[in-house]
Amino acid sequence: MTGTMMLMGMLAMGCVPKAKYDQLQQRHRKLKKEMTALEESQVAVLREMREDLAGLIERDVIDVTVNKHGRIVISMASDILFTSGSAELSEDGAKTLSKVARVLSQNNDRTYQVEGHTDRTPIATEQFPNNWYLGSARSIAVVEHLIAGGMSPKQLSAASYASTQPTDRPAANNQQRRIELALVTDLSQYPGYEQLLEEANGGAAE
Repeated sequence: MTGTMMLMGMLAMGCVPKAKYDQLQQRHRKLKKEMTALEESQVAVLREMREDLAGLIERDVIDVTVNKHGRIVISMASDILFTSGSAELSEDGAKTLSKVARVLSQNNDRTYQVEGHTDRTPIATEQFPNNWYLGSARSIAVVEHLIAGGMSPKQLSAASYASTQPTDRPAANNQQRRIELALVTDLSQYPGYEQLLEEANGGAAE
């Protein structure tokens, strides 16, 4: 049932006065318009990033897609960037990241979380006691190289997911070992943000 149908039903049952109904319906139309604009904006960003990185995408070096959490991500296989069990960038990996940095640095308004993903094969070395350490070390190495390539430190953060976020693709290890640059959503663009902020500030004031 749509929001409009629910409001009409409430009006018919006398649950909502006519003036309140008109106010709620107006707000519903506004929210729907704002959400449509945001959806179109995200689609435009996805298309733009794919166009800007087309050369690397066509060579199957990277992929630009949307993950299961609805975030736009630039995905790179770790095998291209690192040798097995290492967090030191390979020569080809460094060149790839330099090209990505040149593109992404052109828009300083976008921020990215660099995420290190491993396969399920456990690692236990002095340097990397487990897969969490390996994933985080790799994401930090990528962040540092992207900054060296021209991106602002304010655009980047580093995270590790170890093997907890497998892809929806066939579970081959070389597809699970990857680095993803997830575009961070600016929640201030979304309807309801001002109300959320007011509630948070009100709570803090108490």
